[in-house]
Amino acid sequence: GLGWGPVQTSSVMGANAVLLFLLMMLVMFLSIKKVNDTLLVMFGNFIWMVGGLLMYLLWTYEAKVWHFVLPVSLSVSGFPFIASSNRSNYTKAVKSKPELESAQSMMQAIMSMGASVGGFIAPSFVATFVMRSPAEVDQSIDKRELNPIALYVPLSAAFAILGLWYESLAATRREKMKKEIAAQIASEDTSLLPQTRRP
Repeated sequence: GLGWGPVQTSSVMGANAVLLFLLMMLVMFLSIKKVNDTLLVMFGNFIWMVGGLLMYLLWTYEAKVWHFVLPVSLSVSGFPFIASSNRSNYTKAVKSKPELESAQSMMQAIMSMGASVGGFIAPSFVATFVMRSPAEVDQSIDKRELNPIALYVPLSAAFAILGLWYESLAATRREKMKKEIAAQIASEDTSLLPQTRRP
């Protein structure tokens, strides 16, 4: 480890808080410019995937300072792109189905509660199953601070990207089919109109 105290840790977390604020402003700007929400979520998950992978690879005993700081900053950077854009997608999906209109507020509450539960569970999960004790680090060959279970971060982000990509393709196909059906109906209606002959 780095042997850091509260001052050094607080300095890094404070810098990341500023970074988080600036990226939230950027996401707001991109949203105003009508950048696709799904694209923003995919980009955020990609950053999160890279950050999580670097945490596992770079967090080793007696590593350089930037080996610890860079993965944390990257992981933090993915959050603004995922959080607000994902909630926006969720709201659009619920509003697109009239049968869910009466349950919209309840479903939004469930989503918020789910995010809160993740915030409670993650620290205990990481401390129990992901982080290695000093003795385990000393006994290991690679001297990594995290065990392979830490790869759940990049893997879950990769699965999220694949799922969003598949959904995007499916939505494009559905939209194309709707246009083709609408064009076919319009063509049939036109063919049923009486043909007027010019004298």
